[in-house]
Amino acid sequence: MLVAVLSDIHSNVFALQAVLSDIELAGADEIWFCGDMFGYYPWAADSFRLLQGTEPVAVLGNHDAWVLGAQHAPPHIMGQIARRNAEDLAANCPAALEWLRTLQPARDFERMGWKVTMVHGTPDDPLDGRYYPDDSHPRRWLPRRGQIMILGQTHYPILRGDAQRGLLLNPGSVGQSRDGNPMPSWALLDLAAGCAELRRASYDNTAAMARLRGIGWDDRVIRALDKRKVTGDIER
Repeated sequence: MLVAVLSDIHSNVFALQAVLSDIELAGADEIWFCGDMFGYYPWAADSFRLLQGTEPVAVLGNHDAWVLGAQHAPPHIMGQIARRNAEDLAANCPAALEWLRTLQPARDFERMGWKVTMVHGTPDDPLDGRYYPDDSHPRRWLPRRGQIMILGQTHYPILRGDAQRGLLLNPGSVGQSRDGNPMPSWALLDLAAGCAELRRASYDNTAAMARLRGIGWDDRVIRALDKRKVTGDIER
């Protein structure tokens, strides 16, 4: 059984289209989504319709939570975008808000004998936690034999071990990669073998940036689509 693992789409419908095309070519049987369907970019309803057709196994992200509670979203630019996404969804795709209300930021389940934990942040802080590739601190929740731990949130891909020893996976971000390669990142998980590989799709990010400039979108958020090195200026 092959599973496509995605995270942090952030309403970037063009990047999502490219990843879904790759997934179809890979022959994945399921899609697991690690949260943050929304935020950062304006194409919320279009992105939801595209992903929802795949019937993903999903968890809630922190930006998604801001969309759900838009009236209480923070005053900074990310909260402002969450409110705009919420308005888009309420007007054009209310089913997306209904779907978000069914999600939690973490879920545990089993597939083909493996114990799977999927969490947007970390098990210590499911909604807002962050575990980066260079994190060397001991964590009580790191996976053991027979366990697959899938994280999102940071937009940095991570792949360590395999399910025989304990597999730790962050597929990186579909919508806004931050590891120096601006192309969409995802992972293909082979449950029969208990291993995974990180993959990249390709899309015209410069065209997406031009569209955003045409509607007067925030320049920092636009420039994040071509982030060749980490600046940290909009990470929330």
